[in-house]
This record gives sequence, structure tokens and C-alpha cells, in this order.
Amino acid sequence: MVIHTILCLCLANPGFAPPQPPQKSIPQEELPATSAAEQLAVAKKIKNAVRGKKGEERFRQLRQAAQAFARVARDWPHNKGVVAEACFRRGEILRSLGEAGAARGAFEDVLEVAPSHNDFGVRALLELGHLCRRAQQHKDAVAFYQRARDCKGVSLRYQNDGREWIARTWALGLAWAASLSATEDWVQHAEGPVERIHAVDWQIHALLQMGRVKEAQAALDALLGRVQVLAAAPTKEGEQVKKTLGRMKAPKRLAAAKKAQH
Repeated sequence: MVIHTILCLCLANPGFAPPQPPQKSIPQEELPATSAAEQLAVAKKIKNAVRGKKGEERFRQLRQAAQAFARVARDWPHNKGVVAEACFRRGEILRSLGEAGAARGAFEDVLEVAPSHNDFGVRALLELGHLCRRAQQHKDAVAFYQRARDCKGVSLRYQNDGREWIARTWALGLAWAASLSATEDWVQHAEGPVERIHAVDWQIHALLQMGRVKEAQAALDALLGRVQVLAAAPTKEGEQVKKTLGRMKAPKRLAAAKKAQH
């Protein structure tokens, strides 16, 4: 009946156009990207949509995001700056999914396209170090951390992350002399008083593990002499330094070591 009515209207009025069904809009992430930057933005949007999702729904969303990041390298391999970030983001997702082998491959892909001074390059080195450390591959982990430490033209924050994890990783293997050496390097390059406190706390730990109690005490005294005035200042930084000093493990460790000597 409806079709018959429309036919009659068309015959009676040649200009009559039958109503068209509404067009369904296509989500942006389903449209083909025209550049590496556009595809990267699409992938980030898909990844951000994981917020609030749980269980299987979260897994599917993350998997979709990983595939979207992979398309950047697949379709625009010569846009190295964007590809480096896309590979890194894909590695983060795969790591969060527990796929260590695939994550390692993604971070290694970053190193193939990112220069040594690129932030995603040094961050990939740190992530590779973490993957090796968790797999109990301590020497390989230290090698990656050392490469991160030695990167030129990157933030000191990333270089110091390398220094810290070199010290911590050597300690996992009870290589306290190597850990102490790395920690002393970390102390020398600390960005500010808070980081210096963390570094000295670890330095004292290494010294005590080697039985060098007097040197550990001297390191603590030197640190306190350097930061106590700042810790007493009525400023935001002073409050942060004070809190960090209060969380140090060195005083209790020193007290225990001295007690064990008697």
C-alpha cells in the first residue's frame, strides 16, 4: 500500500522525491585515516575510551587500540617520529595485557625508528630494562638501563631513571659493589634535594650491606647537613623535603647495623 501511494505521487508530480532513510553516521575511529598523525589520534581516542570498562569489554577495547597503533607503522612507516610514539603506546598496551614478548617486540620497534635523543627511544630502553628485570634477566636489564643513562639530548629524568634502576637491579643479584657504584653516580646527578635523599638512602643501604657502617653514617650526616635548612623552610619544597627525610630507611638500618656490631 505504501509503495503504491509513492508510485502514484511520483506519476502525478514528476518533481516528487520519495523520502530517504536517515543516514547512519560512521564513528571517526572507523573512517580511514589520511595521515600518520590522524591515525595516531584515532588510536589514542580508542585507548582513552577504555576508562570505566572492565573485564572482557576492557580487554577488547585495549586490543582494538593496540591494532589501531599498529596501523600507524604499517601504513606510514617512513613517518618515523609518529611511528616511534605509536610503537611505544602499543608496547604499553601489550605490557598491560601481560603479553611481555609482544610488548618487547613493540619497544624494540621504537629503537629501530627513534634516534637516541628521542624521548620515546630512551623510554623504550627503560621499558625493555623493566621487562628483562621482571624476567630475572638482570644483566640484560642493566645493559638496557645503561643505554638509557647514556642517551644524549634527553631529559635528565630519564637518564636518572636509568641510574636508579641500574643500582636496584644489581642489588637484586646481591652485586652490592656494582650497586653502590651506580648509586653514587645517581647521587652526583640528582635533579634536586628530594631525589638526592632517595639516592643517598639507597647508597647507605648498599654501604651497610658491604659492612661499611662508618661510611654509611658519614653519608647520612653529609646529606642532613645539606638539606636540613631547606627542610625547615616554610615552603612547599621545604615540606616535601621534610616528608621525604621522614620516610628514609637509612636511620633504622644504621641503628640496626650498629647494634649488630656490639
